[in-house]
Amino acid sequence: MLKKDPSNQTTMNRYLPVARQHFLAALASTSVVVKSISAVVVLLYLLSWAVTTPYALGVTPGLLFPPNFWVWTLVTHGVVEQHIWGVAANVGTVMACGRLLEPLWGALELLIFFAVVNVSAGLLAGLSYLLTYVATFNLYFLFAVHIHGAAGFLGGVLVALKQTMGDTTVLRVPQVRLMIIENNFLFGPVYIKDAPSHSHKIVQNIHLICSLN
Repeated sequence: MLKKDPSNQTTMNRYLPVARQHFLAALASTSVVVKSISAVVVLLYLLSWAVTTPYALGVTPGLLFPPNFWVWTLVTHGVVEQHIWGVAANVGTVMACGRLLEPLWGALELLIFFAVVNVSAGLLAGLSYLLTYVATFNLYFLFAVHIHGAAGFLGGVLVALKQTMGDTTVLRVPQVRLMIIENNFLFGPVYIKDAPSHSHKIVQNIHLICSLN
């Protein structure tokens, strides 16, 4: 039987209340835009327990383009999450925007930024899968893939922070320091599943984390 490390337990008991206090204080000081987006993310996560939200609200390449035109998914896919860690990353990214970018841009500009980045990310991802289908003639890439999550928005936020704040510390909490550094990074989600008619693994959504010097 594994024994719990008392020191680790003490550390968690010490920092969890502090983290909770910081989170609640940050949430209370955010604008209506940030609170609304965060609430939608949480509500859709809870709804995903009952229905398949990635199908109805995520970008499915075969349904996005003619003759179906599920264009609303370009807007909604960025707030759809199926895992609690995805919800935490999504809400955390939106709150970081509210704290760091909204004072510079304003609430309306932040909302426009959120919409433009998510629409662009969904459209480019859908096009990449359409081109993959053209190269492979595998319908799996058109109808079995449902693109969702905040990875595209996270990448856009990192670029915006780099452009507006440079090489400065943007977050400082106990034992954690987040900085925007010289290198630019390209982010996107990685989901790997077994295709129904194939034994090999298929990358559903290619997630490159590469440093551009």
